[in-house]
Amino acid sequence: MIKINFAVVLIKLIDTSLRFNAVCSRYIDYDLSERMKETQADLIVLEGMGRAIHTNFYAPFACDVLKMAVIKNRWLAAQLGGEMYGVVFKYEHACRVLADDVSLPAS
Repeated sequence: MIKINFAVVLIKLIDTSLRFNAVCSRYIDYDLSERMKETQADLIVLEGMGRAIHTNFYAPFACDVLKMAVIKNRWLAAQLGGEMYGVVFKYEHACRVLADDVSLPAS
């Protein structure tokens, strides 16, 4: 299924074009932001402890988002109620972003 969707360009892999592990959603590349709007992205996948947990765990997005990471920090594992090297998958539906740090579920 994934191979077919790649072939007909329903799934696109787009690099963040940043050299850092942590990508704060407030500072993504302008071209990436425009490309997401043009293609009407309906799902973002954030992979890695820096991208998915440290900078975007509580961030609302205008489309569905899957945040996934392996926790490699004992303190963070304890904060999340898990164990060292535990795996986190957090799927969230799109939110309508109203203002700074205020969001509602998409209708």
